[in-house]
Amino acid sequence: MPEFAYTAGNEAGKKISGTLVASDQEELAEKLEELGLFLIQAKEVRAAKSYTLSKKVKRKELLTFTLYLNTLITAGVPLLVGLKQIADQAGESYFKQVIGSLAEDIQGGRSISESMARFPKVFNELYINVIKAGEASGNLEMVLNDLAAFLEWQSDLNKSVKKATIYPCVLIGAVGMLVLVLIVFVFPRFMTMFEGLNMELPGPTRLVIFMSDFLNNYWYVILGSIGVLIAGYIIGYRYEQGRVLIDKYKMRLPIFGSVIMKISVSRFAHYLGLLLRAGINITEAFSIVETLVGNAAIAKVVQTMREMIMGGQRISQAMERHPEFPPLVVQMISVGEMSGKLEDNLNKVSQFYDREVPDAIDKTLGMIQPLIIVFIGGVVILIALAIFLPMFDMSKAVRG
Repeated sequence: MPEFAYTAGNEAGKKISGTLVASDQEELAEKLEELGLFLIQAKEVRAAKSYTLSKKVKRKELLTFTLYLNTLITAGVPLLVGLKQIADQAGESYFKQVIGSLAEDIQGGRSISESMARFPKVFNELYINVIKAGEASGNLEMVLNDLAAFLEWQSDLNKSVKKATIYPCVLIGAVGMLVLVLIVFVFPRFMTMFEGLNMELPGPTRLVIFMSDFLNNYWYVILGSIGVLIAGYIIGYRYEQGRVLIDKYKMRLPIFGSVIMKISVSRFAHYLGLLLRAGINITEAFSIVETLVGNAAIAKVVQTMREMIMGGQRISQAMERHPEFPPLVVQMISVGEMSGKLEDNLNKVSQFYDREVPDAIDKTLGMIQPLIIVFIGGVVILIALAIFLPMFDMSKAVRG
């Protein structure tokens, strides 16, 4: 919808200027009337823009919105006024349109959680339910503060996950290219020197020749196998059972498995703690965590735990039956349940994993680097031996 710059008056005769989004001047006058104002004059300052190409909101934008809204509400600014202020400063983006819609809905009598539910790609189920609980309890300021802290943690976690995945992939890809160039392009140039020799070639030379011939003659088999693996992964991940098996296997991978496990447990503790602090009941909180935990195997565990809790068992009792949760976590949850400080102990678990996950990632990267260096050194030595051993044998034969 277009945006209008207006001049309006109130019952005291005071003139007020501002901007408001409306389909036309008639709707603008109706909106001003709802605010206790009457329209004097208006001018369209910005035509409606299409946001169909980019209906995505960056995590940083959502964090800034949450922090800003929390600051305004803490300062005593009414929610509607605060949303309009944020929208004015949002710049030309899809998120500006979303915030404007939130303000319009609230002005029309909707709650902010109901309005947010209209934008599930912007506000996920956890965000909406926490806001809804905050509205119901009158603690919107507190839950916004918790959400801001949660989004900051989520941003830090995603940076750590990218660090743990992108760097090794780039390094392994570079090493793969180096090996490919050495075996497929460099070594075959020396092959012409050995073809006319009437002598038995050393073991390293025969091995590299076999590898070079295989890569040159059966490259399509290798690429096809990689393609089949990728396709199998994609197809398998479309089905729940496939996702569970794949994610369970990921947590058992050497080196990387423990990191993936710790990230999943960290998410579980953060999500559950945030929802319980907001006042959401335990079974509903588990249902929400199940959809957001980001690991199908852990999600299946959370579903089983929820059913056990509904059957009358404590959280710690349900956790004990699943090796995905370390004994330390189970013990802290058990103490929290018995002392009536479950939310506090979940927060302690979250803080523990906030330190543990980055340390685990750094240790993993620290293990990968020397392994790759040793691998590169081994390949270079193998190719060097494959080239120089026959040359050494040739020189001995000439001298003999």
